[in-house]
Amino acid sequence: FMYAEDLAAFVFYAINNFEKMPQNLNVGLGTDYTINEYYQAIANVVGYTGKFKHDLSKPVGMKQKLIDDKKLKEFGWHYKTELEAGIKKTYEFYLSEYCND
Repeated sequence: FMYAEDLAAFVFYAINNFEKMPQNLNVGLGTDYTINEYYQAIANVVGYTGKFKHDLSKPVGMKQKLIDDKKLKEFGWHYKTELEAGIKKTYEFYLSEYCND
């Protein structure tokens, strides 16, 4: 997951540095999180204190979806928003837009 404002910031950075941008470039965090780390980050933001239960009889999907961000770093760009901070901003936006009657 990548916070949308970070992706938008990359697009503007890329436009302003188009001449030096590599032809093929992965844009992402360069960090991989487990499903449980995502769950825990969301739980921390929304105040959930329960436990997580997994049905291990179901397929687990890809083990890893990590991008190689070497060229991105060489290009001079790095994301600014950590996972939990992005989830918090998104959740606060959701609350302010859809839960304020």
